[in-house]
Amino acid sequence: MQITIDGSEIDFTLENEKSIADVVGGVENWLAANNSMIRELKVDGDAFDPADRSALKERVPDQVSGLEVVTAPLSDIEVENAVEVLIYLNKYRAGIADQDPQIVSDEGFEGLHWILTSVRLAAGLNMINLLTFPEAENSLFNLFVRLETSMLKLKELDPEGRLPLFLRETAPLIDTLLPAVKDFYLLISRRKERDFDPIERADKCGEEIASLMERIGQLSIDLQTGNELKAMQAIQEITLYLENLFTFVSVVESKHGVDIASICSGGVALTGWIQRLSGIGTEVIEAFDNKDTVLLGDLFEYEIGEELEKAPAFIGAIKAALDG
Repeated sequence: MQITIDGSEIDFTLENEKSIADVVGGVENWLAANNSMIRELKVDGDAFDPADRSALKERVPDQVSGLEVVTAPLSDIEVENAVEVLIYLNKYRAGIADQDPQIVSDEGFEGLHWILTSVRLAAGLNMINLLTFPEAENSLFNLFVRLETSMLKLKELDPEGRLPLFLRETAPLIDTLLPAVKDFYLLISRRKERDFDPIERADKCGEEIASLMERIGQLSIDLQTGNELKAMQAIQEITLYLENLFTFVSVVESKHGVDIASICSGGVALTGWIQRLSGIGTEVIEAFDNKDTVLLGDLFEYEIGEELEKAPAFIGAIKAALDG
């Protein structure tokens, strides 16, 4: 199978990819490590939505001859995404006012999940701590946890029985969410041209590792004992850290001239390490969607935990490159 990215053919060896959706996921992970995302996708000349891989899960690599990908920088997609997020939220709130049953359908909840994921990604790219925005006591982080907990509770009910509970408990959260998300994207636009001290950022990333490892150690216990809310908070904190770390690596390369491709530690290349973590992240999302708490615990304890033990050495190597 021939794969082209922005018109150039790349070398790609199939490993455990069972479907074209898996192949696209692998390409997306590689692009994410290089601060890019898929803007357009064609399979054998037919266009597909890069965000919707459901139609590609039934197609196996042996039956496809060509995959064409057009990319865009994450920063460009972020601006478009902000507009889409705010439009969707406004429409969703209008649906609440009309008491439209679609707002509590599985598709409606998927839309809300997309909103939360989009904001988390933007926070990571722009190094905004959702635990303290707009303020610690009423942070977006806590609001997201309450929304996700509410959606999990509603999904256990029959669709026709969801609306009354949603209007009573969840709708007020949406009223809080919309202005907070508007302020969030406004903050990003104001900070867009600002830079940060790379040494200071490297030190902060290093300091956060110890507490993060403690959270990972406790995560499996929380999942096993049914403390899902605490576990979800830990997962979000760890995910936010990884997003911030990946963005830091991208920025020191693009704005401070660090040759990321040359940095290694213990015989492991930094770029390969990031790709490895991105791949594990895909497995985490799948396990989360499948509510596989056993797999989630294992992925964080044995996969992410093991990889994060390498982070201090990589951060130290980046600092040395910055000082050089």
